[in-house]
Amino acid sequence: MRELVRLIATGFYTGYAPIVSGTFGTIPAWLIAWFVLGRRPAALIAATIITFAVSVWSASKAESMLGHDSKRIVIDEWAGMFVSLLFFALSP
Repeated sequence: MRELVRLIATGFYTGYAPIVSGTFGTIPAWLIAWFVLGRRPAALIAATIITFAVSVWSASKAESMLGHDSKRIVIDEWAGMFVSLLFFALSP
């Protein structure tokens, strides 16, 4: 269970990037939104709600492992990215 929490909270380990881990951690969320959820607003809304709920759970659990407000915890950046993308058209 600890590794599952770590996997989720660190955004599939992107939070371990040596520099700008929060910024680097948003890249997978952006790619998922762009290529997977792209032109389906309902899917993006659902992903936003689910990611928000999962981020609250996993970040609170991961704090006991990684420390309070660890830069490695980037799942909240994923949730923020999805919220931001709700207001922009995902097209070139």
